[in-house]
Amino acid sequence: MSRSVREWELLGHDCMPRFALGRLLLIAAILPPVIAALWYLGGVGKIHSGSEEKAAREKLLTYTPPGSSPKEVLSFVVNDLYRAGQVNAYHEYLRDYEASTGTQVNNITPTDYRTVEVIVSSWPDGLLSAHEVSATWHFDREDQLTDITTNSYSIGP
Repeated sequence: MSRSVREWELLGHDCMPRFALGRLLLIAAILPPVIAALWYLGGVGKIHSGSEEKAAREKLLTYTPPGSSPKEVLSFVVNDLYRAGQVNAYHEYLRDYEASTGTQVNNITPTDYRTVEVIVSSWPDGLLSAHEVSATWHFDREDQLTDITTNSYSIGP
């Protein structure tokens, strides 16, 4: 049976029993791993800031496999992908995507190459430098995705 703080004070004790500290320590030991597991299962498996080049490519291939259309790739890039920077897309793909969705996408720069290029990850790499991972979706003449390439590089001194 548990006693209240007032009952313990009446009995001459100046604090609650030790098992309360033990419970607190147990909760402090178990709670962070539980939160980390829930966070991981809740979406940290997606492309995010800090993703390495090879892992980013493999994850992108699961979302946009070879044979995907430019519309599917742009839909993924616009709606689902965390973008750490600039997005460039072939002007015809961008025009077709905007026409099919009825929305104008302002943060994508049109290009003359049959590719979609995105900076998918960026993080500090020192006091005055950063590290970035970019991904490029390549399409053939029939506008089918053929490959995704990734490039990892540092910016700064």
